[in-house]
Amino acid sequence: MKFYSTRMVSLVLTFGIFFAVSCTYFEKSQNEEQLSYQEQIDQRIEQIDDQLLSDPDNHELIVEKGELLIGLADLMANPNDRMPVYRNLYNLSTESDIVQSMVVKAWSEEQNSGVRLLQTERNDVSIDHYDEILGHFYNAITLQPDSMVTYSLLATTYYEKGSIHHAIETMETALEISGNGDMAFKEKLGYLYLEAGRTDESVGMYEDLVTEYPDDNHLLHGLINTYMISNRHDDAVIILKQLTEEYPTRYNYQEALATQLYFQFKEKSGMFSPMDEESDITAATLIDLASEIDTIFDTLMNNTPVNEENVYRMAAFYKNSAATLTRLSELSDTPEMDQEKFIEISNDFTEKSLSLWERLAEMNPDNLEYMTVLRQIYIENGMDEEAELIERSYNY
Repeated sequence: MKFYSTRMVSLVLTFGIFFAVSCTYFEKSQNEEQLSYQEQIDQRIEQIDDQLLSDPDNHELIVEKGELLIGLADLMANPNDRMPVYRNLYNLSTESDIVQSMVVKAWSEEQNSGVRLLQTERNDVSIDHYDEILGHFYNAITLQPDSMVTYSLLATTYYEKGSIHHAIETMETALEISGNGDMAFKEKLGYLYLEAGRTDESVGMYEDLVTEYPDDNHLLHGLINTYMISNRHDDAVIILKQLTEEYPTRYNYQEALATQLYFQFKEKSGMFSPMDEESDITAATLIDLASEIDTIFDTLMNNTPVNEENVYRMAAFYKNSAATLTRLSELSDTPEMDQEKFIEISNDFTEKSLSLWERLAEMNPDNLEYMTVLRQIYIENGMDEEAELIERSYNY
């Protein structure tokens, strides 16, 4: 949407009558002059085409035609109108190195114009240069069909305008043309697949990249992300355990591992059936998972400065897991020994949860979610005075 100042509008309204005739005449004269020049170029190109039929190797005619095509493209203010001219120029370039240099120069100008407008679009959202940017990049691709950088810029334009489908199509086309594509190009396509919800294709792309570049941890991180987002927690856990063993002091790996282990715990606890002897989900399996996560969080608390987000994640784990363990202990067919173990861990997690929610309340006393959860925990544990204090303070 374009916005005009009130002052400018009033200027047009005031003087529009006086300039209406002269401006119209000027535009007509200018357009007629430009059209006449364009017609001259078209006629000369037709003459050259006729001459080349009988003398196809005439280098001077080929170069002249290339120069005329460049001049014709320059007359076209809208980049979307230039593609047929550039296609003609590209086909001609195989006949002459000089014309080839013209093609390279025109390609560079079109691509640079698209990049400048793309940057302008990012800085000034009130002006929509979308079609013009696409026109420049499509022109550049017409001039250099194997330019992967242009395809990447075109895909970026589509992505920034919210057209992920077209961005993916662009990258896939480029990959077909190139026959392979470099690492960054494939990674970008893998990311676009993930953004579009095409998780299987994203996983496949990242798995291929990790196989091809096994020492690139950046790609490994991308693969882990695709596993996590596509709920392939078992696969994510395998890689994260390898990374935590290889880099024991990189605690972000441990935190990610704890999160994925929790998803495993949550999923398996929902499938737990004590009397199903064929199931590999046993009470011991769930207890081991909960204990493993607990150990990781203890390590993080003791070795790293935790922020509010870290504390929140741990507090939520202990609260939710305590409730899950309590539910498992109440299943009628759960053996008494397993029930006791579930209750023991649940009580331990409840204490840790309470401590962490109190810490969150101290960190951010204005956060009503923290206070609500803390009050609930107080009530569940018979801490009526503490719950009443929160009620009075926050008018529950």
